[in-house]
Amino acid sequence: MPWREQADHPTESTSIVLVTDGEPQGCDTNVDNIATITQEAYMTSAVRTFVIGFGGIDQSLLDEIADAGGTQRAFSLADGTNVTANLLAALKAIRLRTTP
Repeated sequence: MPWREQADHPTESTSIVLVTDGEPQGCDTNVDNIATITQEAYMTSAVRTFVIGFGGIDQSLLDEIADAGGTQRAFSLADGTNVTANLLAALKAIRLRTTP
């Protein structure tokens, strides 16, 4: 898995940002499996997974993935005219949480 490279850079922090506009489709659609992957990255390599969801996605599904990845809650952004500004604000909040 790509996050295993974190061990090569022990003084740096690695995070994953998952941005989605819907429930999983096309690959592994089982949210529990996705949460297991994020949990493995967090538990074995301290790689946290942040989740950003747009629209009417089930918040509990997004939170399950975020929690497993060590970040507790997902960012849930409403659809609308400020999508770019809302995404930028979420990314800035993530950056603040990852900067020592």
